[in-house]
Amino acid sequence: MIKRIRNSSEFTKNIFVLISGTGISQAIPIAISPILTRIYSPKDFGLLGLYISICSMFGIIVSLRYDAAIIQSDNDGEAKQLVVVSFISSLFFCLLLFLIILFFNERIATLLNNNDIRYWLFSVPLSVFLVSALYIITFWLNKKKRFLDMSVNRVINKSTDSAVSLSSGFIGLIRQGLLLGYILGQFVMITLLFKKILKDNFIFNKKRARLVIRKYKEYPRFFLPSTILSEISSNVFLILMSVFYGSVFTGFYALVFRVTYLPLGLVGNSIGEVYRQKANEHYLEFGNCKALFIKTFKTLFVIGLMPFLVLFFFSEYLFVFVFGPEWKTAGEIAKYFSFLIFFQFVSTPLSFTIFLNKSQKQEMVLQFLRTVFTILSILIGLHYKDNMLGIIIMVFVYCIYYIFNSLLQYRAAIGS
Repeated sequence: MIKRIRNSSEFTKNIFVLISGTGISQAIPIAISPILTRIYSPKDFGLLGLYISICSMFGIIVSLRYDAAIIQSDNDGEAKQLVVVSFISSLFFCLLLFLIILFFNERIATLLNNNDIRYWLFSVPLSVFLVSALYIITFWLNKKKRFLDMSVNRVINKSTDSAVSLSSGFIGLIRQGLLLGYILGQFVMITLLFKKILKDNFIFNKKRARLVIRKYKEYPRFFLPSTILSEISSNVFLILMSVFYGSVFTGFYALVFRVTYLPLGLVGNSIGEVYRQKANEHYLEFGNCKALFIKTFKTLFVIGLMPFLVLFFFSEYLFVFVFGPEWKTAGEIAKYFSFLIFFQFVSTPLSFTIFLNKSQKQEMVLQFLRTVFTILSILIGLHYKDNMLGIIIMVFVYCIYYIFNSLLQYRAAIGS
């Protein structure tokens, strides 16, 4: 097996390196989840899910999406200025976010219908900055093809997260354990990544920074609005679920997200990270990346099929057996979620293709429609007092979105 990998293409080797690291990093939290579900309640998982959704929603937009331009930059000099610009933007908006939380902490907690998150809101700006830093550094490492560094640090992140969550539960911190694990896992990983990239000598040059800001102005103009809509659509469901459905049902959803959607999504993203770098090369050289797109699409389809079938047919039984009878509702959610996970797994890793032919405007329309119908799905479930109905409608909306998004990606891949 190892010999075959050594003799394979650079594309396959890089995918193997990232998937190996991602696989190990995701195996750790999944392996300890049966223990965590017996230490922490659905309400505790709901609090963690709400916190992560808030941080994820802001973490990807505070850089104004200049981070996404790093891979497409013409040379390392431009890329380094984009890294610095992204960090400056992230720091500024995180400080602004801290001031907002400082003055409106109680009102935000009341709006979220979760008093438990009140004091944890003060750590949100730090977590948002760490999320943003991870995106920025990942794009830089991707450009430099340092995939091993990316893999190793993912394992360190999840190991720290899991160790803190378990030990906090055993010593009786309970509520604080899951959130402490998440924050410390982030902090340790980003600290180690900073040490690695500082050797690359990032020096801010005001004149060159202005040039790259102007050159890549389409990213904050078009990619940022699209990303905002995407993040609202992706995270508003859990946030509104917490507000209207309560933290217990949110906890069921958060566990499903933790052990199914997130691990498979990260495996898909690992393939996508290698694809982004290679697709950009193909597009610059040939004017299209059709062959690479089709090859990667088929790979994702085959890998995603087995998890889909297992979740659809056996999730209700597996969740009760593995996590305990208290989590039966989570198993039912996972059954419907299997469709969303499959379509997301196949489509999202290839989403970078859209930026190769500058199809951001069409993507933004799709994001807007997904956001509107996602919010409507929550309200329909609330109106009929049927939380699961809201889940089913949301899954349907997402599947339709990913199908149209894949068609848009293919059009970009063929160079039209």
